[in-house]
Amino acid sequence: MATVTLRSLYKSYDETEVVHGIDLQVAHHEFVVLVGPSGCGKSTTLRMIAGLEDITRGEIWIDDTLVNELEPQHRDIAMVFQDYALYPHMSVYQNMAFSLQYRGYDKAEIRRRVTEAADVLSISELLERRPKQLSGGQRQRVAMGRAMVRDPKVFLFDEPLSNLDAKLRVSMRGEIKKLHRRVATTSIYVTHDQVEAMTLADRIVIMNEGNIEQIGAPDEVYSKPQSVFVAGFVGSPTMNLLPAELSAADDGLIVNLDRDIRLPVPPAKRSQYADFVGRRVVFGLRPENILWSPGEPNDGAAVIRRTADEIEPLGSDTLVFFSVGDREVIGRLPPNSVRRIGETVTMLPEMDAMHLFDPASGKAI
Repeated sequence: MATVTLRSLYKSYDETEVVHGIDLQVAHHEFVVLVGPSGCGKSTTLRMIAGLEDITRGEIWIDDTLVNELEPQHRDIAMVFQDYALYPHMSVYQNMAFSLQYRGYDKAEIRRRVTEAADVLSISELLERRPKQLSGGQRQRVAMGRAMVRDPKVFLFDEPLSNLDAKLRVSMRGEIKKLHRRVATTSIYVTHDQVEAMTLADRIVIMNEGNIEQIGAPDEVYSKPQSVFVAGFVGSPTMNLLPAELSAADDGLIVNLDRDIRLPVPPAKRSQYADFVGRRVVFGLRPENILWSPGEPNDGAAVIRRTADEIEPLGSDTLVFFSVGDREVIGRLPPNSVRRIGETVTMLPEMDAMHLFDPASGKAI
């Protein structure tokens, strides 16, 4: 197994810089997911690690070896692509065996490795078929098997599930997770799907415009976003983000969202936000932290009363859309708590779960 280290990694195309000096360390056996919107530099970073893109500046290390000048075949990595890249005229067995034949392995060792990988991926019965006879999920398993037989130091995955339908993506996420537990190879995975990232990763690297916004475990980036970008990217639906003003009151601090919405800051957070009293801030709260109140709230409770502009019943819960100023806000409420558009809803924001961000820098306060 291997560690992968990126040091001040840059990539430019002519005068356009697309990766801006990122630093990252991936530990032995770790599954790290690079996630971000299209054009953020995640696939370019993966291709530089693979040796498929030249590095403009910086260093890439695999264990104690600087690989900047090494050809892809000499880096001891295996890559699974978005489009499977299977040879249509070869059988599944031949596709999986091809790289080993190219490297001069004997037939017995090739058969052992292919058979073992096919068993792990549950495709043993498909070895004599051609790619056109396989479903999308089966083709992706073959692509993963072709990488597995190499027994590489590092697996690289470039959006391998993006061509599959929604149901199959969920199934294949589970297969990849089980595969990583069994094979335990250092893995770097690229996706634009933040749900996929949250499901698979030991750590998530959130990228934006060629920079790393935040690195952390899935629970950490979800519950403690370090920027407005991360807060608005992670989660489905994403965090509600509203312009606000922080003011002092006799008994503490108040977040002023609108003329009729003044929310008390919990005592445990007052010292954290004290320097921003009297200033504009961005208030963040996730939809699941907006609770439905079936009756009249207690005096002094944080309360939002609004008319339901839209309702999306999801079975286990209901998304209720309402307005605060000119912003749309989403609450994830119990099923059947709101039955029709236009109904007035009383909601209790869980202020212990609130976030404040500096609107100038976009960073968490």
